[in-house]
Amino acid sequence: MELSKFDEQEGCAACGHEHLVSFYENEESLVATVVEYVVPALRGYDAAIVVATAEHSEAIADGIRLAGIDIDMAVRDGRYQVHDATELLSRFMAGGGPDPARFRVTIEAILNRAGDRHVRVYGEMVALLWAEGDVTSTIALEDLWNHLVAEHGFALFCGYPISGFDVQSRTVFEHICGQHSSARRP
Repeated sequence: MELSKFDEQEGCAACGHEHLVSFYENEESLVATVVEYVVPALRGYDAAIVVATAEHSEAIADGIRLAGIDIDMAVRDGRYQVHDATELLSRFMAGGGPDPARFRVTIEAILNRAGDRHVRVYGEMVALLWAEGDVTSTIALEDLWNHLVAEHGFALFCGYPISGFDVQSRTVFEHICGQHSSARRP
């Protein structure tokens, strides 16, 4: 996925870091977009971290293999990590929302395993919160990611199913788009 495939947004773009979002219509398009995002990192000597459901993680891994990447070697080299989105989310949710200190400790530990490489992260924890109807936690987690991205300089890509947004959620949809440096809409 080249950045040219995304529309630039107001908001996060001004902060100078890469935090992308894609709203997808089906699982196949999500997987294809994530594969396009992580493969360039793995073809070079950068790192890719996937935080997704088990089903998505497996499909993404299949796509990466089809692109000719030796995932086993990338895992051994510390260049490819996969984390279950639900399990990871449970590590820092507290009191009805994401705990900033626990989030930082959890995510920084994962980033540190990538070493000094440039890192691309794909995550769908925000989509899980959104699917539960937890708008406040979704926005709070996007904000926490933005702070960490700005501090550590990694690239972040979030995916949301477009079916989760309707006319009533238009304002929140626009807010979520504004928290990203660019957005891809179906």
